[in-house]
Amino acid sequence: MVPVLQHAVRWLEASGGPRPTLVATIQPTSPFRVGADIDRTVDKIVTTDADSAQTVTEVAYPPFFMKTLDGDRTVPLFLDGHKYVRRQDAPVVYQPSGAVFITRYDVLMGEGRVLGDDNRALVMGFEASVHIDTEWDFMFAELLLERGCAPIPPGRR
Repeated sequence: MVPVLQHAVRWLEASGGPRPTLVATIQPTSPFRVGADIDRTVDKIVTTDADSAQTVTEVAYPPFFMKTLDGDRTVPLFLDGHKYVRRQDAPVVYQPSGAVFITRYDVLMGEGRVLGDDNRALVMGFEASVHIDTEWDFMFAELLLERGCAPIPPGRR
């Protein structure tokens, strides 16, 4: 993604366009993102003077219970994960929703990164964070639309 974004910025500058202060990454795999999500993420980076900001959502399954495999032997992903017996006792953890990333010019062009050291989060709900990477994801998104659960304006349906 970084080379693609850098190419777009270089093209804009070479065409006589303005040098952007912020670069927004809006992935097409997040169909339920709305303009307000973009605006709030931009506002987050501007008001905090952070290097970057991104949308996140609470994970459905805490990583403290996850394992890797060594053959068929389970190996805890987190060595202290054993102290959590119930999901409700584990700390709340967030994952990128993939809907919006806002990056300062210097972070993207100078450091070659989308997320800077001071990265801020905009928490989105589960429905708004649906992303489509597989056929199952697509079917789930269709179901949300059919049931009227997708958080998008009626005019976009």
